Amino acid sequence: MLLGVLGLLSAFLECVPHRQYDLALVTQQVRQIGIMRRSAARRPDHRLYLALSVIYGVVALLLAVPLDW
Repeated sequence: MLLGVLGLLSAFLECVPHRQYDLALVTQQVRQIGIMRRSAARRPDHRLYLALSVIYGVVALLLAVPLDW
């Protein structure tokens, strides 16, 4: 039970650096986002950033799981 709790805690704490990375990525691309908005981009056009975040998360998971075994 203790290992399960520690596993959940470590998974939760891993979200913090991932969130910081996402914020840094968006901060670097403020100009590009502004250009997209000025050219009448709608909210669904910002799916690129969500997709990029999901891809990084999946790649990290695929690398972490085999190393954990």
